[in-house]
Amino acid sequence: MLLIIGALNFSHDDAHSHFAWPAPIQRTLVNGGSMEKRKILCVVALALLFQGCGNHPPASPSSLDTAPVAIEEAARYDAAQSASSELTTAQLKLTRAEEALRMGKEEQARRLGEQATIDARYAQAKAQAQHEQNAAIDNRTTAATIQQSR
Repeated sequence: MLLIIGALNFSHDDAHSHFAWPAPIQRTLVNGGSMEKRKILCVVALALLFQGCGNHPPASPSSLDTAPVAIEEAARYDAAQSASSELTTAQLKLTRAEEALRMGKEEQARRLGEQATIDARYAQAKAQAQHEQNAAIDNRTTAATIQQSR
């Protein structure tokens, strides 16, 4: 915004400052562009600025994209067996997030999607820990068997 206002007060000496205007704009401002051209330039710049702040189509919250992936990854680690309550909670929150998105409640959908992702990652971590604990028990059992056979 300050750059746009600065264009109205632009002088030839400003052309050599540290800020580099785009070439067509600089030519208009430096080469004796009339005040009318400067005003038009500022109006166009303001229009572009406000267009960027205008209406955007509702985007699918990214948490709704990551939650199903996190749930699938947890399922691959057999979280349904080792962390069934956490995985079920993640699936329920994802369902609620999708319903909230359909109802136009994007902020609620985003939060629920984030919670579903966190719950799914927790279920995965819990399942991985259980898997590693089982592997450690198997290793100890194998080691004990080998020692007894000597």
